[in-house]
Amino acid sequence: MVCELCHSNHATIHITEIINSQKKELHLCDECARQKGVTHKIQLTLSDLMGGTAEPKAAKQHKEMANLRCVNCGISFADLRTKVRLGCANDLEVFKNWLAPFVEKIHNSTQHVGKVPRNADVSQKRESELLKLKKDLDEAVRKEDFELAAKLRDKIRAHEAGK
Repeated sequence: MVCELCHSNHATIHITEIINSQKKELHLCDECARQKGVTHKIQLTLSDLMGGTAEPKAAKQHKEMANLRCVNCGISFADLRTKVRLGCANDLEVFKNWLAPFVEKIHNSTQHVGKVPRNADVSQKRESELLKLKKDLDEAVRKEDFELAAKLRDKIRAHEAGK
């Protein structure tokens, strides 16, 4: 594939952008990417990440988990490592000790703080909003953005007071 800017060099940088369900791709050579300010980042696939390239204690942990198998779907630890796909929801519990560090690295949390279903009751929605505010507060403090942290603290207090 040829660079879309200079039309002469081989494209080695591939950028995909999806906005409002519209997919746009841009293919650049190293030189054009540098001129446009696009920097290289090391990218690991989920398989690379889960394949043992991460923690030094992984080898010991793998030995301990080698005989684990889910009673519901039958997936073994070896199957999970090669397929990088869970067989059922119970696998999250069975392989929790191995999965938790990866979930933490990917999401910066092991606690679900995602969207609340539309049909969730009001208390669930309020609890979800409160969790998000607390997460944002922690991030503001970590970044030492104390003005934002104070605003978030006040929102949390108002939220907890039921306002």
